[in-house]
Amino acid sequence: MNVEEALIRNGFSFTKDKNGNLWLDVKSEDVTKVLTELKTIGLNFLSCVSGVDCLDKGFCLIYHLLSLEDYNIVVNVKTYIGREDPRISSVSSIFKVAELYEREVFDLLGIKFIGHPNLKRILLPEDVPEDYHPLRKM
Repeated sequence: MNVEEALIRNGFSFTKDKNGNLWLDVKSEDVTKVLTELKTIGLNFLSCVSGVDCLDKGFCLIYHLLSLEDYNIVVNVKTYIGREDPRISSVSSIFKVAELYEREVFDLLGIKFIGHPNLKRILLPEDVPEDYHPLRKM
């Protein structure tokens, strides 16, 4: 499978880093649609969801996708969401494993994933204050 050709054919613009990984920047409201399309072209494994507090840019979420047929192809879908009431649609209906990753991001950064079936803390103890998220920058 040639992922680059498939991305171009489907209207995606992307960049390639020095390691050959592909990067797509998308609007937060388009993440679900984009991940659905990427899955149909063969990027059928979500290996991780990374969250970063970028202060002035808000929160950055990166969805790391690859093909189970060719593990050398990595596509990263990056989006930003605001710091005020950070929320984004869950992708757990597309990739079941996202349930785990989204809970981790919620726990550590406080980002709410709308439509998640069980969004609750996963790493921090139950007695930690509800509004405490250790990876948030002040």
